[in-house]
Amino acid sequence: MPVAGAGVLAALMCAGCSSTPDPAAAPEQLPAAPGSLTDTYSPYVSATTAAPTDSVGDPAVYNLSFAVAHGSTCRAVWDDDTAIADSDVKDRAAALKRSGAAVRVSFGGQAGRELALTCRTPAQLAAAYGSALDAAGATEADFDIEGAALTDRAALTRRAEAIALLQKQRAGLKVTFTLAAMPTGLTPQGTALLKSAEATAYGSRRSTS
Repeated sequence: MPVAGAGVLAALMCAGCSSTPDPAAAPEQLPAAPGSLTDTYSPYVSATTAAPTDSVGDPAVYNLSFAVAHGSTCRAVWDDDTAIADSDVKDRAAALKRSGAAVRVSFGGQAGRELALTCRTPAQLAAAYGSALDAAGATEADFDIEGAALTDRAALTRRAEAIALLQKQRAGLKVTFTLAAMPTGLTPQGTALLKSAEATAYGSRRSTS
């Protein structure tokens, strides 16, 4: 079911995604290609502020949450009020990397407005996503797509095309999606999002788990 692009384009599923990082709960990552299952722990953490629970579980990857649109603009910010290149974010990302873990930028979330809803073109959207990746010095991007961002077909297409541009511009970029799942699997909206990403993504392929 996961879709894989240049590097890795996998699907992360969580039963109840929230805009508030929960260090105790991390989504399960499905394999991006046939092979043995590997265990990874990837908590969602504040992009600006350290927490005592950051190192619990020895995370392999930290998801800096959340990069969203500033109001109705195509400018990326952290949680709608912190400048994307804020020095606290750079210091936070550097400290997390010193622990030996990777840093992944998570876009969207439940409360923020996902950039695909406000940017008008794939090029503008890719630039906005890229600004957050550069600010954190990250080579991994997570898309926590919920609410209106999951059902807006125009945004879905813009996002897929923007990700394809990013994959061409940034060799080795790893991309994951965090999507709501029912006991029977992904929702129809989540499945549609992955199909769009697969159809558009640069060098994409599909694998089943």
